[in-house]
Amino acid sequence: MRYDYATTDNVSMAIDFITLSATPILGTGASIIVAPSADTTYFVNRKGPNTNTSCISQLVTVHAIPLPPAVSPSQIVCNSTVANLQGTVIGSETIEWYAASTGGSALASSAALIPDTTYYAQAVNTNGCKS
Repeated sequence: MRYDYATTDNVSMAIDFITLSATPILGTGASIIVAPSADTTYFVNRKGPNTNTSCISQLVTVHAIPLPPAVSPSQIVCNSTVANLQGTVIGSETIEWYAASTGGSALASSAALIPDTTYYAQAVNTNGCKS
């Protein structure tokens, strides 16, 4: 979450970022970076000489990362036979196939597969989170 206040000449202000927990003040300044593991509401207020404000809130929603798809470790096909990459995912997740273990773009469903090549799969859920 990032929350910024505009600045004005000769005005000094501090901003507290807080959450309702055992350690309420998470940071001060113009912005903070958070990495919650569950849905969390954060609150911010501006403070300073004669400038204390009411808190405003920002909900950060956390979506689960899907499990990797279950795939067969290898496929053997006869010459002139089309190979079909297959995997199993949970629910409405989809599978994206790649020619590299990291980076690159997902293969198009019409991509020609190369013999004796390893392909890599990842699951994608409806929130766009990837395994």
